[in-house]
Formats: sequence, structure tokens, C-alpha cells
Amino acid sequence: MKQEAISELIHSMSSSEKRHFKIYSKGHVKEGENNYISLFDAINNSKKEYEQELKTKNSKRSSLKNLHVEKNYLYNLLLKSLNDFHGITSSEAKIDKINKHIEILLHKGLHQQCLKLITKAKKTAHESHAESQLIRTLELEQEIYNKEQDYKKLLSSIDDSKSLLKKLANQYDYKNLAFEMNFKEITFRSTNKTEHLKELQLLMKHDLMLDEEKAETYKAKMFLFQTKAMYYGIVNDEPASILYFEKMMQLMESAPKIIQQHPIDYLLVFANVAMGKINLKNYKELMGDIEKIESSPGRLQIKQDKAFEANLFFFTKPYQLDIYTAIKEYEKSRAIIQLIEDHIDAYKPHVIRTILLNTAKSMAIASFYLADYKRSLKYMNQIFDDDLGKYSRGHIFNMIIHYELGNESLLGSLINSTKRLLIQQDRLTKAEELMIEFFTKLIKKNKTKDIKTHFQDYHKLVLRLMDDPESNFSLRYFDVAKWMEAKIKNRSMADL
Repeated sequence: MKQEAISELIHSMSSSEKRHFKIYSKGHVKEGENNYISLFDAINNSKKEYEQELKTKNSKRSSLKNLHVEKNYLYNLLLKSLNDFHGITSSEAKIDKINKHIEILLHKGLHQQCLKLITKAKKTAHESHAESQLIRTLELEQEIYNKEQDYKKLLSSIDDSKSLLKKLANQYDYKNLAFEMNFKEITFRSTNKTEHLKELQLLMKHDLMLDEEKAETYKAKMFLFQTKAMYYGIVNDEPASILYFEKMMQLMESAPKIIQQHPIDYLLVFANVAMGKINLKNYKELMGDIEKIESSPGRLQIKQDKAFEANLFFFTKPYQLDIYTAIKEYEKSRAIIQLIEDHIDAYKPHVIRTILLNTAKSMAIASFYLADYKRSLKYMNQIFDDDLGKYSRGHIFNMIIHYELGNESLLGSLINSTKRLLIQQDRLTKAEELMIEFFTKLIKKNKTKDIKTHFQDYHKLVLRLMDDPESNFSLRYFDVAKWMEAKIKNRSMADL
């Protein structure tokens, strides 16, 4: 059953957010009784049947009879409290608040107090690279100098505004390139066709992309590195892609206040580094990276709320699972699978959708190596049940799982539906074509000898396709060649 909005919101809140709400709510007493605090406590302390429990405890309180009204009031108050809480912690919001204070003091003619706050706003903006918030601050500064007829300082402040606007224009030029590359990646990455790559290469020849020194702000540099990392990922230059994602991480680590305010962004960049190193089989190096990321709350003074705790877990454990599976430490794989399953229900509401899909992929592959094909199928189904899953490269792997489960009656219809979908999406590569042909013929064979010969013949064809750029994505999603080798040798994949 779908969790109601207010219960979902309360159980998603960190202990700090809940503590802040209790303090915030003291100034919002309704008709002498803070009834919605009782409602908050009831929902917070019991995940199920809280309404009946609350009515039983407060049977004499008529004000709690209309729970719908109370819940609606509480929900809106929670949002106001969260807005107040996060407004205090965000640099952008801090600067906006300072600007409002400056406006009040300016109207009262308290110019020196205004200038002190302007200095504070500038310091906050530069520390957190939130320079765009200073446009209004500088306008207020100029208004003060104009009223004081200090035209030398006024002209200097105007020069600061012009310089800031120039830097922001540069930042938006890089932002435009980054999102143009991002759009082309989403549109074209799955096909890797030559004509599409020409458009990407044209972006990389832009003047701003040729000289990193032209990026004038922190955010401009981030957009530059992001654009290059995405491009090299599309053209399968994994080392170059990792290099630029690592540059993004290094730049973020040089500004810890930004990570403290946006810790999930830091984890997202790491995820790209991790996926690249998995593909390059740099397992030892990645293990060190994971340890570093797991130490980030203390190392970078990141506030650990429930959302960050959940995302930190799912940005690290699946990659550890990938590594243990790859290096054949299967008992550790089993332990990680169990650990993820123990936490997934509690953490799922807080985790980014794409990371959950990545986790499902890791769980499916690890389970397959452990010959737990039902669990493997369970997680592949989670991927294909998601709207984004239809763009997955896991179709070959999905057919392999069904074959291992002996679902030959389903395999025929799965082959046909997969082929239709990939043709419709213009994503039917040579790899999918070959494996669809392989399974179509395989399910018609009965003799063990014929089946083994069939595997041997197609194993050679798969090996030839490994160097084909269009087939590479599909064949490295799951090690098809290794699976075929295991079947030929009549051994499990774990034993190879």
C-alpha cells in the first residue's frame, strides 16, 4: 500500500530536521493547544495504525476528531519548518537573507551597518562560490555610496558588478555547452552512430573547450570538466572520462562548503568514477576510493541526515559488490547482497532513482554468479519495470537468466518482444541481433551435442564483436563470452 504523504515526509526527516521542527512549532500554538505536535509524535513513533492509536489516547479531545484537517495543517507546517531549516544552512539563502536585512537598514539610513553586512555577504559568496547572489548585494552597495555621495567607491562597485556579470556570462556559456552535451548524450549515446559523434566532436572544438584557463568561475570549471567527461564516456575513452570526473571531485574537495551543502552532487560525480574503474577493472584503486568516500562525513564535515546516509550506502555498497563478484570473493558478495536487502526498504525513499537501478543491476549480476537465478531475475525485473529500464542494455542478460531458469516457453515471446522494442528505439546493435539469433536457434535444439556445438559457434562470433563499438555496451553489461565459455566447459561462471 502506498504510504501517505505526511507519513512519508516525517519518516524521511533527519533527527536534526525533527528537532528543528519541535523548536519551530513552539511559536505556532493553535487555540492554546499544540495538537498537531501530538499528531507529529504519533506518526513519528508508529509507522502503522497511528490514527487509531492517537484516537484511543486522546478520546476526550474533540479537536483531534477531524484528523484530515490536522494532518493538512501539520503537513504545511512541516514544509515551512524545513524551508526555515534549510534556509539557514544554504549559502544562497543566507545571502538572500542578508540582502533583506541590508534593505531594512538602508531604509533606516544605517549605512555603516549595511556595509558590514555587505562585507559578510561577499565573504559568504566567495567561500561557497555563490557569486551570482551578489548582483543584488552590489546594487545595494551602490545605492549606499550614491546616498553618501562617495562616487569613487560607487564607480569601483559598478566595476565590480560589470566584472561579476562578465564572469557569470562566461559561466553560462560553459553551462550551455554542458547541457547541450548532456542532451546529445541522452539522445545519441545508445546508438553510437558516426553522424551523431560528429556533432559531439564539433562541441569539443568550441573555443571554450580548447582552453581550460578560459573558465573564469568555479561553476564554469565544473561545467567544463563535466562536458569533457561526458564526451569521453560516449566515445568509450574510459581513462579520459575518469580523469575529468576526478577533476570534478578534486575541484569540489577544494570547496568543502559546497559539498557540505550539496553532498549528493559529490556522490554523483564519484559514481561516474566508480563505474569507469569497474569497466577498466581497476578494482584495488576503486576500493581505496570507496574507503575515502565512506570517510567523507568526517573528512569533509558533512552533516549526516537520513537522505545522505542512504545515498552514501547505495553509492558505495553496489560497487563493492561488483568488485567482490569480479575478484571471485563470493562469500563477501553474499554478505553485501544480504546487507543491501536488509537496508533497501528503509533507504529506498531517499535514494536517487538511477542509483537504485544501478544497484538492481549489481544485485542481478552478483546473484547470477552465485547461481541464484530467481533472485537475479527479480532484480532485472525491477529494472525493466522502471520507465528508464526500457533503455537498459540488459536485454541479452535478461534472456540468459530466463534460459538458465528453464523458461524456454517464455523465451520465445521474450525474444520477439525484445527485438521489437530495440528496433522501435533504433538500438538493435549487432550484439543483440546475434544473441537473438542465437537464442532463436537454441530453443529449437534438443540434443546435448548440438547445443554444445551451437554455443561453440556463437562464442567465436561474440568474441569477434567485442571490438565493435556499437556492440561493446551490450556485451560488457554482462560477460556474455564468459557465460558461453562456462556452458561449453560445463562449469559454473564462478568456477572459471
